[in-house]
Amino acid sequence: MRLNFLSFDSQCAFARDDHEPNENNMDEQLSKTTALRLIAAKSAEDVLAVLKDDDACFYFDDPQNWSPYGNREKNWDTVGNQQTNPVGALVEIITNGIDAILLRKAREAGITDVRAPEAPSSMVEAVKRFFPHVVEGKIQLLVSSQRTALAQKCIQVAVQRPYRKNHQYPTYTMIDAGDGQLPQDFAKTFLSLSEKNKEGIQFVQGKFNMGSTGSLRFCTRSDIRLGHYKLIVSRRPGQPYWGWTLVRVRGPRAGEALPVAEYFHINKTAIPKFRAETLSAFNHETLGVIQEGSLVRLYEYDIGPESRSVDFGIYYALTVNLIDCALPIQLYDFDATPVVGKGPLRAQGIAARTFSGLNVVLRAELGESTDIEAETPKSEEKTEWVHLVEEIKDEELGHIKIVATAVSRLQDFLSKQPARVFYTINGQTHAYERASFLNTRAGLPDLRNHVLINVICDEMNKLAMAAIFMPDRERKANTELARMLEQRVIEALKGDDKLRAYAAEIRRRRATNQVEDQKETTDLLRELVKADPAIRELFGLGAFLPELDKAPGGNEVFSGKKFPTFLAPLNLKTEGGGFVKDLPINGVRRIECGTDAENDYLTRVDSPGITWCSVDELVMPHSVKLRNGTARFTVNAPKAARVGDELFVEFGFLDNAHAEPLKFGVTIRYTDAELPNTNPSGKRTDTKPGTQLAIGQPDFQWVHEAQWNDHTFDQDSAAYVSTGDKTVVYVNSDNRYLRAMRVREKDEAKRMLSQHMFKMGLGLLALAIHKKATATIEEAESTAQNDPEAFTRQATTAMAPYIVTIIRRLGGVETV
Repeated sequence: MRLNFLSFDSQCAFARDDHEPNENNMDEQLSKTTALRLIAAKSAEDVLAVLKDDDACFYFDDPQNWSPYGNREKNWDTVGNQQTNPVGALVEIITNGIDAILLRKAREAGITDVRAPEAPSSMVEAVKRFFPHVVEGKIQLLVSSQRTALAQKCIQVAVQRPYRKNHQYPTYTMIDAGDGQLPQDFAKTFLSLSEKNKEGIQFVQGKFNMGSTGSLRFCTRSDIRLGHYKLIVSRRPGQPYWGWTLVRVRGPRAGEALPVAEYFHINKTAIPKFRAETLSAFNHETLGVIQEGSLVRLYEYDIGPESRSVDFGIYYALTVNLIDCALPIQLYDFDATPVVGKGPLRAQGIAARTFSGLNVVLRAELGESTDIEAETPKSEEKTEWVHLVEEIKDEELGHIKIVATAVSRLQDFLSKQPARVFYTINGQTHAYERASFLNTRAGLPDLRNHVLINVICDEMNKLAMAAIFMPDRERKANTELARMLEQRVIEALKGDDKLRAYAAEIRRRRATNQVEDQKETTDLLRELVKADPAIRELFGLGAFLPELDKAPGGNEVFSGKKFPTFLAPLNLKTEGGGFVKDLPINGVRRIECGTDAENDYLTRVDSPGITWCSVDELVMPHSVKLRNGTARFTVNAPKAARVGDELFVEFGFLDNAHAEPLKFGVTIRYTDAELPNTNPSGKRTDTKPGTQLAIGQPDFQWVHEAQWNDHTFDQDSAAYVSTGDKTVVYVNSDNRYLRAMRVREKDEAKRMLSQHMFKMGLGLLALAIHKKATATIEEAESTAQNDPEAFTRQATTAMAPYIVTIIRRLGGVETV
């Protein structure tokens, strides 16, 4: 059903003769009735019916009762220039609710200045202080039933669909038990833009004060003609009145170039209000009944096809936007199929899920949580380990942690979404890198569907944070600092022994499950190399690299202690009874230390250790790795370093078992700059045929339908190239055109020949395309948007329907 274009300036029908509207104010009973009808409305048509009510339309149709959002006549340049992802825009409302809860708890704890030093310095510290039963301020340490009980007291989200269960535009209602707002304060809080409401408060997420307006463009089916309506209702604890307003986006009027976001009020600026003991936010007898706090309702929200499904749709959608949650979220989908035996709510057709962040789901599979039935579906995927790749304390970037989570196989909903590397602040994703980043940039193609990387930027330098991340929390800016951060992540991933060992393990598992006879492929490639110099060049002079099928050395499992007892430098020289390390003023040096800390000492949820340094990163930039009894402290010379200067620094670990850091001290002595390793002649190095980098013999592997999720394939996908320690060309054996050929071809020999043509022909073309795309990107110094893997996938998918016929005809093979 569609609405006709909605004219916001049209006048309603004449009011009934027995009703004389108050021109200065809305009657409290009418205000309450109108608000309750808007809370019950599920569709754009329902909202329009409320606006056209004989009593209420007098107020809604008066243009003077609508003011521009943020008190800015031209505001679409801000409101409309936010999230491109509807899930991310919805998450902004949820995180605002968490902020409101923590601010309420701070006020109730007697903190009068939330920016003062005595206020919590982080969200984790705030949860620890204000929710004493949450050990260490981490909801990951609660069991599922405890998280559910907490979620029901904090943040709740209802999903309700108008018309039918498969309606593609659900209506979402978010409620929080936060501080709420007085009606007279709506304009400077909920309805403000670019104010400093939360600036300088360390324990909340909101910083940009966009009023979560990014959600507006997705309301009412993403159709501006339907108004983009959004309802806000709020009451401050201990106060008598609920305030409410309806937010809309109207089209430009005469003399205006852009749409305008507006909010409803009465009597020039007053927000309508009413008294009520409770509100039924979800229109259910027991669920969503609130006495205070805030309610936000998004009508017919265009959440996207992957996220609108009943039951797990919104649950899965949130996972890649909230890697960690400060507080859990209770989700209710009111359109689930009724099932007897799964509790009273499911018997009513209500699916209830507690969402606590992606890391809770992943860590639960490690056995760190004991009751996960209510939070996540059963699956065969298993989290294998969580590992601190590197902890970086950089002079310009600040403090960053890179954490990898290894999964035997990503669940379907995770493998189908593009992100694998997440840049997070307080658990919320602010930017991400695609799966191809692990292949083409980090050199870990085998891990594209086996690891998730969290680049934790909570303690990043504030100026760097502002320079790197866009306010929409979706992208990194193309700035020098953003490129620096990206490069540090690439270097950390490339150089991590545990990730490389895991990639080798994944290759061995894959080889065990899919054994192919390589002799036929090898013979064919040798013949092609002899016949065509161009193919010889494609393989880098036809050199064949050895198979990487042997496990790396050092397979003995390291068993450390939960709390280490020693940290002993291994590669430092001593002078005058103390350790000394020479560091060129433009250089980097490593300090290796023996330790008995277990591998997950710095990443576990329960009482993790933290790295410690006696000076901050501006004075001594450094990074830390820990693996198998070795702690590696990498020191970088700061920009202010001068030859001959010396600095005494202590490095170490700090945890709950030690009142003082477990540490060692070293004198850093700055020496002359290292000379760059350049060609003395100044001429380009001669690349003789014998020294060129060779791809070597590529491994051509079929990918069957059961493996599609591992390779992000579907029925149309054709091939892509994975480049790492070994070059592998993956070809879709269940491509629909190849399947159709198998059905048409009755002769077994010809069918096998056609399959081989498809595999080898498409595989060779994929290699050529990938090589050219990679070279072009390197020459152009292009951004991450230029992706040789994505280009190869697209090109081979286009060729797949015709490849066998082309090869047959051009090669003189008889066609059928």
